[in-house]
Amino acid sequence: MNKSRNNWLSFISIGIGLWIGLQCVWIDAALAFEWNFNTDNLDSIVGNPPELNSETLTKDLFILKWEQETRTPEDIELSWHFLSIENTIFNKAIGINISQRNAPKLNAILGQLLTEAFAVTSDYKDKFKRLRPYLAYEDIQACLPPESSYSYPSGHSTIGIFLSELLADLFPESEARIKKVGAYFGYSRVICGVHFPSDIEAGKRLGKALAKQVLNSDIWRGIKLDLQDELDYLKQNKKVTTEPLLLYF
Repeated sequence: MNKSRNNWLSFISIGIGLWIGLQCVWIDAALAFEWNFNTDNLDSIVGNPPELNSETLTKDLFILKWEQETRTPEDIELSWHFLSIENTIFNKAIGINISQRNAPKLNAILGQLLTEAFAVTSDYKDKFKRLRPYLAYEDIQACLPPESSYSYPSGHSTIGIFLSELLADLFPESEARIKKVGAYFGYSRVICGVHFPSDIEAGKRLGKALAKQVLNSDIWRGIKLDLQDELDYLKQNKKVTTEPLLLYF
């Protein structure tokens, strides 16, 4: 693992370190599993960053500058809420508090899968070495903390989509709301100038591809069976809401 990958994973751990670090305490024998993603076909899904002077890069810069000129204090505040990657940000979308305390088994499983998904994303960042917008273009000003990792693909976009796909499978009655929140992980990064839009799109593709591997596996089917009692208990306290999703963070 090289230096830039270590730096990126260290930053992400600020947001989820304690959450993931405690998961192993809650994994019993029935839930213990090993997971490794098959990366053989991911290159064609992730694609390459746009080349200099390409139409895609021109669109990237136009969108970034427009967001920079039009973003409001409320937009910036909302983007800060998505800085740390935590499963509880989906609570309102699901209508259930899926915190570590309330859903220890679910958190344990998601923590292990997220660790592996982060590693795949980090490998691609180090492969492409695309600079962040605010580093590559002096007229782009970030409204989130600067990061030492590379830009393509977006880790927040990848993980937001990955996590939303898994949660939507567990809580299908809330699928549309869950996926809207998952997509905002990436969108918030463009608003604040820390990612190009093409980084976000690549992250979406990667997140969906990684989630598909999990959802189509026998391991996931077994996990769902093992989680059933915990999910049934959680759903007893489900709150149905039609509130606009992005007004309560």
